[in-house]
Amino acid sequence: MEMQKKQADAMPLTYVDSYIYSCDFCGKTPESRSQLEVHLDEDHDLDASEIAVDDPPFRLRKLDLYRIKLEKLGVDLEQLSIVDLIQLPWWLAEELLENLNEKQQRLCMEIRQRERETCFEDKRLMTSSRVLEDDKRLMTSSRVLEDPLETEYRQLQAAVAQKRAEYESNLQINADKAKELAY
Repeated sequence: MEMQKKQADAMPLTYVDSYIYSCDFCGKTPESRSQLEVHLDEDHDLDASEIAVDDPPFRLRKLDLYRIKLEKLGVDLEQLSIVDLIQLPWWLAEELLENLNEKQQRLCMEIRQRERETCFEDKRLMTSSRVLEDDKRLMTSSRVLEDPLETEYRQLQAAVAQKRAEYESNLQINADKAKELAY
């Protein structure tokens, strides 16, 4: 299991940005819109139906939230790309963290670990890479050139999958609200 995790951390992945809910009052980041509504109702005594939780500052792009958190810790984002931090294999991502202090490194690693779980893994590229490793002696170049349209297609597939999951979550929220209103 640990070996598979290390191998997965060594693979380049494709990150697809999405939205995240965040409490503007305390900074808590619940997993879903409904959890944010419950949090606002219970912890801050606010009626979530009176607040536009689908708009900023409650609903943010993940990259924007990470940018804000990193800037608060004083990370120079001209020297650090959040997308590279997430997508690159660990040995390359580690190089990005060399000039950061311990707190900054810890936050960067938390972002990396959280987002790599949801990144899109390119099976075709992995297979091609293994073939290249096996046939390295016969190949003059070990670099795989990808068609930009294929890359864009994979990114769109990942975005559609993410949106489908978000849609299903929203359907569940609507069903829960309908039941709540029925009482």
